[in-house]
Order: sequence, then C-alpha cells, then structure tokens
Amino acid sequence: MYYLKRTSVAIGQDVYYTGGQNWSDDFSARKIFSSLTEVNTLIAPTTRIIGNAEVSNANGGFKNAVVVEE
Repeated sequence: MYYLKRTSVAIGQDVYYTGGQNWSDDFSARKIFSSLTEVNTLIAPTTRIIGNAEVSNANGGFKNAVVVEE
C-alpha cells in the first residue's frame, strides 16, 4: 500500500493527499493506493491545454510529493 505526502509551504508541515486536488495534515485522511503503478499514473507529468496555452507538467501539485510505502 502507498500514499503521497509533501511539505506544505503554508504551514511547514507534512500534508497527505486525500483525493482530487485536496491535501490534509490529518494522517488518517490520506488516500491509500493499492499499487505503485496507480500512484505513478496519478502523479506523472502531463501536458494539457489551459486557456489557449499548452502547459507541460500540469500535475504541478504533485511536483514535490513523495510516494511512501506502508
């Protein structure tokens, strides 16, 4: 089992991915992934059209995230 964590710039503490675009400092709220492939698919850099611009690495919210194995 795996989960994602990163350090919050706002509070300077670890926060845990809970799903969607949400992160929480509540460890028990973290989203658990059953496989490393599932996590890597989620955090993989992508290119998307935002407005009229092509933006690479549109998954920037995961840029400093760390995959942790339980």
